[in-house]
Amino acid sequence: MAEQLVGRSVNFCYLNSDRNYLYMTELLLKKVFAEALLIPEGQVTDDLTYQSVKQWDSVAHMALVAAIEGTFNIMLDTDEVLGLSSVAKAREILTKHHITLS
Repeated sequence: MAEQLVGRSVNFCYLNSDRNYLYMTELLLKKVFAEALLIPEGQVTDDLTYQSVKQWDSVAHMALVAAIEGTFNIMLDTDEVLGLSSVAKAREILTKHHITLS
């Protein structure tokens, strides 16, 4: 479900300027978190951390990992999966994989 919507967003990003790409990538990350955790996008902030909301349990964590990997076409290693503890950490991980965020 997220993959279909996300793919269109990513394609749109590549057709626009770098500034729009950064903005759309940030929105995309928020959408991935919201859809994987089944929470409103407004709740996806830097303060959102693992188990800070009841929806982010171990099962949702693996769904989030799969959504990030599929959306951004990357493979997280074990340390990254275990270290994915917040939205801010997700940005760090994506940056490590050469995905630039605003």
